[in-house]
Amino acid sequence: MKKEFPGYFPPSEADIENRWSTAIVALDASFLLGLYTLTPTTRGQIIAALKTIKSRLFLPNQASKEFHKNRFGVIKKLRDEHDQLVKELDRVVDLLTKRGHKNPTLSRSIRKQLIDSSTAAKDAIARSKSKAEALLKKDDILEELLSILDGKSGKPFDDKELKEIYKDGQQRYSQKIPPGYKDEQKPEPDRYGDLVIWKEILKKGHKHHMFFVTRDEKDDWWWIFEEKKIGPRPELVAEALAKNVLSFHLYTGDRFLDSARRYGNAKITSSSIKEIKESQVQPQIALQQILGSAMQQPGVSSYLTEASAQTGNWGNLLASTPQAAATSFPNLANPYITSIASPWITAATPSPNIAATPWPYVSNANFTPAQQLINALSTPQTTYSSPSGANQSKV
Repeated sequence: MKKEFPGYFPPSEADIENRWSTAIVALDASFLLGLYTLTPTTRGQIIAALKTIKSRLFLPNQASKEFHKNRFGVIKKLRDEHDQLVKELDRVVDLLTKRGHKNPTLSRSIRKQLIDSSTAAKDAIARSKSKAEALLKKDDILEELLSILDGKSGKPFDDKELKEIYKDGQQRYSQKIPPGYKDEQKPEPDRYGDLVIWKEILKKGHKHHMFFVTRDEKDDWWWIFEEKKIGPRPELVAEALAKNVLSFHLYTGDRFLDSARRYGNAKITSSSIKEIKESQVQPQIALQQILGSAMQQPGVSSYLTEASAQTGNWGNLLASTPQAAATSFPNLANPYITSIASPWITAATPSPNIAATPWPYVSNANFTPAQQLINALSTPQTTYSSPSGANQSKV
């Protein structure tokens, strides 16, 4: 049965280890573009890991084309998201200035300190934005990739070959044969990009073990069961073997790094593996991450804690005018805010909704009372418990 249906039998860890030293490693554009969303430390470890297998790296020509086509767009998005962060920060400041005076326990001094701390956050955002803008002029990440991938790009198919692939794609997509049919809503010939990459992999992988590293999570590449990626679609494995590819294995970025650490002795930290795993979810630049880091200034944590002790419940700041607060804060699921004092961080309080990806140009500092405040601002809540045990319901 295993011989007849090889795609339904994922390779064992021993199989992967045995293939690691000889397999050709193909890289997708999505994996390379994802480097721009990672912290310098994690990105550096990935680059170092790729250098250890430089002789076996392969960049499909179509993937290379897509990387260069989309690189500026990714950088621009990173740059422009800073402006959204400033808008969100201004909403916090506006809330404190317009609503804070209605809370008698929140002293003017503390309100001023909180508002002043937003200046530090904006300075950090401005510095971060300037680094993103600099990539449009001098892209150090690109330079690092060129030092590894120069000469690794595949030979492009000629026009005749491409026409045959597109014709094959029409037939395959109509029958939902992977890969690429999930892109059938794209214009021609862009919809066939994944299929072109697949054809390159089959050609390059002749009589070789083949690994493919991608951030693409669609089920026209992956065999998915109960939201868990089992491996490549069985049809892909069967097709690869039929084309004399010795084996085909599909990697997410985090799984690739884990294998590089275990089988290739690459120096990869667990935190980097965690970061790239979380970044593979469509990254949303979160206010709590950058603001939490920016507020790591001397004295900020202490006066936030003091503010918590004085007010007892940050929710009181908004409770008086919840509808107005909700209007001012359309992105907040719930206008109530949990306290940053430790007695309020109880089992009844939902865990902070940590961002999928830390902002790449701001240090990912440990959470502080400032961080907890911002987490509370953006965490959906149903109920929370006060130190006295009374439950507060949402608006």
